[in-house]
Amino acid sequence: MSKSSERIKSKTMSITSVFLVLGILIFINLLSYRIFYRVDLTERKEYTISETTRRLLRELDDIINVTAYFSSDLPAYHSTIRTQVQDILSEFEAYSNHNLLIRYVDPGGDEELKQRLARMGIPEVPLGEIRRDRQVISMGYMGISIQYGDRGEVIPFVPNISNLEYDLTAAILKVREPSDQIVAWIGEQTADSQDPTAFSVLHDELNKNYIVRPEEPGKLRTIPIQTSVVIVDGRTDLPDRALYAIDQYLMNNGNVIFLTDGVNILQFPGLSAQPVSQRIHELLEYYGITVSNTLVADRRHAQAAFSSGQVRFRLPYPLWPMIVSGGFDPDTPSVSQLESLVLPWSSPLKFESENLGLSIRSLAKTSDVSWLMESPFDLNPQQNWNAITVDDLTQSVLVAEASGTMQSYFTDKPIPEPELGPGESFAGPVHDAETVYSTDNGRFIVVASTRFVNNQFLQMHPENIIFFQNIIDSMAMGDALIGIRSRRVTHRPLDFGTTDEKEIEAAKTRHRIMGIAFVPSFLIAFGLVRSYVKRRKKKLFIVSE
Repeated sequence: MSKSSERIKSKTMSITSVFLVLGILIFINLLSYRIFYRVDLTERKEYTISETTRRLLRELDDIINVTAYFSSDLPAYHSTIRTQVQDILSEFEAYSNHNLLIRYVDPGGDEELKQRLARMGIPEVPLGEIRRDRQVISMGYMGISIQYGDRGEVIPFVPNISNLEYDLTAAILKVREPSDQIVAWIGEQTADSQDPTAFSVLHDELNKNYIVRPEEPGKLRTIPIQTSVVIVDGRTDLPDRALYAIDQYLMNNGNVIFLTDGVNILQFPGLSAQPVSQRIHELLEYYGITVSNTLVADRRHAQAAFSSGQVRFRLPYPLWPMIVSGGFDPDTPSVSQLESLVLPWSSPLKFESENLGLSIRSLAKTSDVSWLMESPFDLNPQQNWNAITVDDLTQSVLVAEASGTMQSYFTDKPIPEPELGPGESFAGPVHDAETVYSTDNGRFIVVASTRFVNNQFLQMHPENIIFFQNIIDSMAMGDALIGIRSRRVTHRPLDFGTTDEKEIEAAKTRHRIMGIAFVPSFLIAFGLVRSYVKRRKKKLFIVSE
């Protein structure tokens, strides 16, 4: 065969190979359009949508329109978020059997569209970035709308994707099966978002999925049975009629979350504490749970911020126990996947396993290196916490759930009349026949802290809101969506195998030294070995010549 023939054959094979590779790539792309698959190597599959979401998407039987409003000229960091959002929406679309239609719209300079987005609740937000050592603020859109017929929901701003799956799934559920679920909050109310003791941050989060209805204890007469969940803020003592309203709501198979303290913390003029006795404690004790008048301290704890004059400092504070994965009930979906929860100045809950058919179980408890502090209380953060002996250590339950058969607190008590203000009247007397004295489906949760979800603590420990949202969702909507939110990693500390502060600090020092010394030592060793190998090869080459 001549050389020209060989060249022609070689070129033909090369061209054929190119077309073959192109054909394979086209086939793979067509196949990937119909068959969606991703590999997620994270421990808790944080970048893969959950089976709950997949099942919801597979069950869609009508078109739902999802429109992502993202500006095209976003700063670099936010452009990355836009790409991540596109990946998640593509995965939603793939599992929906084409019943989820995804569109991407850049509002750009369309003023009419911008006005419509403002009415929908998707604002143009300021976005910061660093350019040439200066912070530059630009305006842009990063919102999503979900539309089904004449019903719509919006996600106004997507700062990251940590909670995007939950928000999208909840929005799809709401437009498919709209329901105005009500969460009643019984206790002190304040609209001041700057007040660190207020609950405005929590209320804003709850308002995304529920209608939060404030109730003043002194004016509370009845609780409609249509209310999904009742939250009792234990900072306010309850009059008899409020107790009766809560009791009757429970007897009608309602869901109640009690936030209560066994010890009152006074922060002004100095940090002090005193045991507290409230009517809510009498109610809970009758139902089978006793709130102790002691404080829990734990060697597994969070840090707290304190002030001394003009100086502000942070210290490890055992009176802010941190519950980690081993302290949550593994059989309860609302807490089983949580990684941390901080309950400041909390008191232990005591109960028997069963009380007249009422089953009570622990949802969250301290570590096995915790202990109790009795009155008079020493809240000084700089005291010697290591003085506690092994004999003093004991685990404490800080969150408990009760369900099953319950007897009314007012079984042997007179029914309290509503307290009327000046000029008020009530539509008739309260008769015993109207009172329900028992239920076989009672359910309530007790959390031994009233502070853990106020504005101040949510700023320091945002993981607390995941726990609180979970227990509300479990009562109002069941456990379907809980696993989605709980997959978010909230607490992954280094485990040094000890809770002693001195040993932990010594271990941290060793790790720092190893971290500083290891990389330079490795590079030096690698360079020496590489240099030796090169010299060795050079010598062998000279000898062979």
